[in-house]
Amino acid sequence: MDNKKKDSGIGFTTFFSLKGGVGKTSLASAISLELSWINQPVPVITNDPISPLEDLLGSENAMLIQQGQEIPNSFKKNEDVIIDLGGFVDDRSIPVLENAKTIVIPTLGSFLSLSGLVGTLQEVERFNKNIVVVINRVDKKEEESVRTFIKEKGDYPIFSVKSSKCFENIHYQKKSVAQMMVEQPLRRRSYDGVSKQIWQIITHLKEK
Repeated sequence: MDNKKKDSGIGFTTFFSLKGGVGKTSLASAISLELSWINQPVPVITNDPISPLEDLLGSENAMLIQQGQEIPNSFKKNEDVIIDLGGFVDDRSIPVLENAKTIVIPTLGSFLSLSGLVGTLQEVERFNKNIVVVINRVDKKEEESVRTFIKEKGDYPIFSVKSSKCFENIHYQKKSVAQMMVEQPLRRRSYDGVSKQIWQIITHLKEK
């Protein structure tokens, strides 16, 4: 493997949702770890002061913003950085939403999560229309109906990530899905689908 660090090409990417528990941090950290594994490290900044990101990604690739601190927002659209943005839309978060190259909004398939998605879409579109929706931890049986619901709300790129224990192991082992598949061959079959789904999202972010 080439040890020289390279730009990832995903640019200034913000993960955001008004609804908690939809997997923002899990997806942001999974993408950061995947890119670090191929020597394209992307730091993750979060305004959640109790986030596990620093422990998971290391202090060199994670930054925790404390309450009252300003959230960095002066990045150029082509600068590789992920902001895991929680909470409501306010004076601190608006510049982040405005300046991001892409806003990734995760949702689950439940009624409450989809209601939260609708509210989030309405808020975010006031500041940035470059939105990607990720249906997270989705059951194959419900995926099509959830996609249909989202398509009725707007013409957004939609990606799916199935439910998998690999996300728990990402946090436990502090390794990307790709690295776990290389180092633990028995996991390849069960993790392959999730790996492909994560890389579909990464590829889209790189191409935008």
